[in-house]
Order: sequence, then structure tokens, then C-alpha cells
Amino acid sequence: MNAKGAAAILMEVDTGRIISLASLPDFDPNHRPKLPSRGSAAESPLFNKAIQGVYELGSTFKIFTVAQALELGLVDPKLRSIQKVP
Repeated sequence: MNAKGAAAILMEVDTGRIISLASLPDFDPNHRPKLPSRGSAAESPLFNKAIQGVYELGSTFKIFTVAQALELGLVDPKLRSIQKVP
């Protein structure tokens, strides 16, 4: 897929406490990389994608759509794919 980076956040639902946070690419603090001379700052390992990144709601909101469908009984959690219904 040739992804240039990724971000993940694990949050405790009841309290909102952040349990884990990751942003890739990362860097070794003992060997701090230089700022990029060209290109996007978001491609730098110094750019924290989980905190500084701006993303469209559609990509991050899908889990809430699936959770609502499961809660309403519209989807069987045992199914691996959803077929179109005429």
C-alpha cells in the first residue's frame, strides 16, 4: 500500500483517558532528525500524526456507524461481509 505514515490512539471509553498513542514514522530521540528542507512537514518523523494531523470525519467515523448498526441489530456480528439487499 506504500503508506508514508500512520497514527493510532487507544482511549478508555468511560473516562476518555488516553491509554496508548502512536505516530509513524517515528524517530530515536538520541538521533533527532533535521527538519525537511522541502516537501510537506507532515512527512517528517517530527510531525505527530495522532496529535497534529487533520483528517476528514468520514475515515474516522466509520466505527461509530458500525457500532450503531450492531446495537440496533441491523448487522449480524458473525457475518464477514454485508451483501446489498434489493
